[in-house]
Amino acid sequence: MYKIEKNIPIPEPRTRQAKENAIPWELLEPGDSLFLPGYSTRTTPDHKQLNMTLLNLRFPGRKFTSRRLSSGGATGIRVWRIA
Repeated sequence: MYKIEKNIPIPEPRTRQAKENAIPWELLEPGDSLFLPGYSTRTTPDHKQLNMTLLNLRFPGRKFTSRRLSSGGATGIRVWRIA
């Protein structure tokens, strides 16, 4: 049976927007890239996910691509702005 409770405050929504805004996507010019350690293009328990489709939709007229790789001993993804 479920217990009905009253006057429980609603927590603030969790958002990734602040962290995503910390990545300077708008500053990348065609040919530029950046390495994101710990990120993946797939959801796994130990990786943060970066959705390339949403990134391309978020910035109309710009195109990004990524590759999973290691850099300096860290595994992550490198993202290039290609257009």
